[in-house]
Amino acid sequence: MTVSYKFEKRLEAAFKDLCGDEKKSVLVALSGGADSTALLLGTVRLAEKCGFKVFASHVNHKIRGVEADRDEKFCRELCDGLGVKLFVAKLDVPALAKSRGESLELCARNVRYAALENFRQKKKIDFIATAHNADDNAETVLHNLIRGTGLDGLAGIPKKRDSVIRPLLGFYRREIEEYLASLAASCVTDSTNTDTEYTRNFLRHVILPVMRKVNPSVSETINRLSRFAAEDSCFIAEELKKRENEKLSTLPFSLLSRRVNQLYSEKTGERLSGLHIESICEALYNRKNTVLSLPDGYLAKIRGGKLSFVQEEKLPVVEETKLSEGENVLCGGLIKVTVRRGEAPSKKSKAYVGYKTENGFCTTLAVSLDEDAVKGEIHVRPRKNGDKVLSLGVNKSVKRCFINNKVPVELREAIPVVCDDEGIIFVPFVGAADRVFSKDVGRKINILVCIKERKDLSADEKGS
Repeated sequence: MTVSYKFEKRLEAAFKDLCGDEKKSVLVALSGGADSTALLLGTVRLAEKCGFKVFASHVNHKIRGVEADRDEKFCRELCDGLGVKLFVAKLDVPALAKSRGESLELCARNVRYAALENFRQKKKIDFIATAHNADDNAETVLHNLIRGTGLDGLAGIPKKRDSVIRPLLGFYRREIEEYLASLAASCVTDSTNTDTEYTRNFLRHVILPVMRKVNPSVSETINRLSRFAAEDSCFIAEELKKRENEKLSTLPFSLLSRRVNQLYSEKTGERLSGLHIESICEALYNRKNTVLSLPDGYLAKIRGGKLSFVQEEKLPVVEETKLSEGENVLCGGLIKVTVRRGEAPSKKSKAYVGYKTENGFCTTLAVSLDEDAVKGEIHVRPRKNGDKVLSLGVNKSVKRCFINNKVPVELREAIPVVCDDEGIIFVPFVGAADRVFSKDVGRKINILVCIKERKDLSADEKGS
């Protein structure tokens, strides 16, 4: 049996496993490198036998200047020679990465898949075939392991996800190169493939060669682990489906960790590292109310055993401002402080109360102070470390009261600390200072603090 015959026989089996026996159309992601060139050639040679209609797509990322244009030219000539329709997208990835705040690697990957899916949908093509191989999978598993991962990360690159299939995952790079040689086929080489500043290249050219000194078959060993992990992962996924309505804190770690990752992925399209998953699970098991910072500007909020993921937004910090009689709008409209002199509007003799008022404001906190006890002018400032208020005979920590009253972390810097010339006289969610609290005699200063309702501060929560 020739090299090309054996290669194509295995490739045919891979396509049947991924696509079934019905006639399908396939869009091959073509970079011009060895892997994608071999995939295109093999797919074209199998097209009639497998009932395929073959297309190709090339994305010029404009990262390597003249070399990138050379790659595009090669892909055009290759497809012309094979009679394959080629779709080309030219995208300025360096500029896009800068505007998005992403690494070149991540941005290139994102725009490449977006372009492929765009071509697939426009041309009504059934599948996108990418040229990821067994060595790529070993590098991915190793990368996931180093970053911190669970079972899904050890499972590596999926053979199929939605419309994307990877027929070469069972082939090693050396087999692909032997196949190209058997066809006397040429390809292009990306000069950045040797740049070890890129994480994948560092793993490929530095880490894995060192590992092969201990185990010459380390790539095969990692791929075996990957297959076992994928099987276990599928089994656990089925178990989770049976228990997806159960309280999060009652799930065993193997199921809870997967559920946490699912919820995060539904919200962001990304996956969490093992370290972040572990921290979230620990908080859920301990019924701990907390907010954890996550990658890509997200927060994990755990409250009362419930979990939600929200995008972190830096809310404005309240500035030191003199309060005038009437309405005082602070923090761009997020906070409204109303100062009135005279009888308290409601809840007489209460140090502070919370209740609903105007549409659009979810929290209103009111206090009635003894005007004669207030010294000088009233102003607001942001809270400071160590702030305390002697209220109802207790020296209360502002920070601790915010925590106990479950004030969202991102809102705390916007909460106004109301002061006179001698210090703090009132803090929402904490109370009024005893020295100025109204005893229902004499003149009064009534202060109402309204906090505007915000959807991002009351996100839907999952689990209990």
